[in-house]
Amino acid sequence: MKRLFTIFICLLTIYVIYYDLNHGTLNVKEEPSIEVQAASSDSANTGYFEHEVKAGETVLTIMEKETTKTLPVSIDTLIEDFKQLNKGVSPEDIQVGKSYTFPDYSNHQ
Repeated sequence: MKRLFTIFICLLTIYVIYYDLNHGTLNVKEEPSIEVQAASSDSANTGYFEHEVKAGETVLTIMEKETTKTLPVSIDTLIEDFKQLNKGVSPEDIQVGKSYTFPDYSNHQ
């Protein structure tokens, strides 16, 4: 009888773990996220520039060449802006000889 009870408890435990992993037991409500994008108030500033990638260049080295001072935004922001301007192309996937659109932070406060 103890053996049957032990097998039953083991099967019940396995089922509970399976159910928990697949369905969860906590009632988690996802908060809606709000995405904020800054609108450029300067109509003459297009907010981007085109550049053809040469051998050895990265997104960061291109941005360092184009800006005379330090980058005014975080690298994460630069990566997101680059992806947005280039239809989801990752900075790691740029190819030599192709032209890409880069964000222009020259008028960034």
